[in-house]
Amino acid sequence: MKTSQSIRITLEDETLNMVREAVSSGDFASENDVVDEAVRQWAERREEDARHLQDIVLRIRQSLDDPRPSLTQEEAEAEMTRFMAEQERKFSDAAS
Repeated sequence: MKTSQSIRITLEDETLNMVREAVSSGDFASENDVVDEAVRQWAERREEDARHLQDIVLRIRQSLDDPRPSLTQEEAEAEMTRFMAEQERKFSDAAS
């Protein structure tokens, strides 16, 4: 069973008008529903951001743990140039 508690929030006029418009248009049943949805979406975005950060940390860790020798700056630039040319070729092929 869901429990609820009350809090008091103050919204800027523009935000409050948006909330009221969402209710009056029928998109939401109440102002509470608008706020609940906004908080739910914010929580989802935080979770996505946390997962994305974990992915970045994992990739960095994998890179640091990779036993293969590192590339020189010249090798890295050549590889990046090759990669970008390949991406450009794919893009122009898809546009054709």
